[in-house]
Amino acid sequence: MLGYLHPRDLLNFARTNKAFRELLMSRRSAEMWRRARRRARDDLPEPPRHLSEPAYADLVFFKHCYVSRLGTSLRLSLNCAMKG
Repeated sequence: MLGYLHPRDLLNFARTNKAFRELLMSRRSAEMWRRARRRARDDLPEPPRHLSEPAYADLVFFKHCYVSRLGTSLRLSLNCAMKG
């Protein structure tokens, strides 16, 4: 059943409890994430090398942004500006 869900739904399931998190965030689930991404939007490019499929799904399908502290200044990613 999980193999037919949208990446956003997979992430929501992974956030419900430890058992789903362990299952869905394991490397064994990578192919399921790839298939879910391709079904959701076949025009999406492959994720950057530094992002896992779940991290890429979070970036693409959720509207929140992350702020990282670099020295004394804060820098928002370009993706935050584009999500508006």
